[in-house]
Amino acid sequence: RQSLQDQFGLVLMAKGGGKGKDGPMSPDELDNAMAASKDRIVGHMNDDHGDSILAYARYFAKISTAVSAELVNMNSKGLSMKVSLDDGSVQEAFVPYSRELTHPKDIRMIAVEMHNEAYNGLGFGFKLRKGYYTSMVRHAVEGVFKTKSSKIMAAVAVTAIAAGAVMVAKQRKGRSS
Repeated sequence: RQSLQDQFGLVLMAKGGGKGKDGPMSPDELDNAMAASKDRIVGHMNDDHGDSILAYARYFAKISTAVSAELVNMNSKGLSMKVSLDDGSVQEAFVPYSRELTHPKDIRMIAVEMHNEAYNGLGFGFKLRKGYYTSMVRHAVEGVFKTKSSKIMAAVAVTAIAAGAVMVAKQRKGRSS
């Protein structure tokens, strides 16, 4: 499992003071620490989590006519986005983080919390239309295969199923002869 520093290339030590890697940072220190990885995070969110950005726009920014949204910037206070509306127009929106960001390592956790809050707030219909449940199943299955022991168990299960299928096929062939 990659750390946030590896995954997003976050600079976790504030330059010029602050409480460093483990303590809270000032907004200026946070913005400086985030600068090196901001473009990568914005790109990742747009490429892989467009559904979350749309949910943020609809739920937190209260733009009910949003049909898509693109993250354009982020800082220590929140997320700036361009939101496309159902009438074809585009609106800019700023969504503050759901809780105070005190360290860059907290970005991912806050984004996930906001994703869950927005989807839960938007309800079952939105979740169903936007593939929330399919995504949950996919993530659960991916999680199963992340550990070595899970991979071994999966290999054993596949082998057992294959052996069972071969035995059934032999029994059927024996009956028909």
